Amino acid sequence: MKKIISRLRSVIDRFFERNGSRISRVIAFFTRGSIELGLVREYVDYTILGDMPPINFSYDNNTSEVYCHPRLWSKFVSSLRRLGVIR
Repeated sequence: MKKIISRLRSVIDRFFERNGSRISRVIAFFTRGSIELGLVREYVDYTILGDMPPINFSYDNNTSEVYCHPRLWSKFVSSLRRLGVIR
């Protein structure tokens, strides 16, 4: 797991090194305690955190089951409205 996290960190760092000048702000949407949030936190201007919804995980669809869950999606959309990103 450490090797995967290290590799992902490297990919994220290189992405922001190459593209940082073209990005005006970064909004991160993660569940509390997610490993990925720690990897991008230094690049993030605003963080939207949601609680993990009660779902059954599967290898194929866990990300969509979590982040498209109606409760989390509603929090994401309302946060984007508050930030003025969408109406």
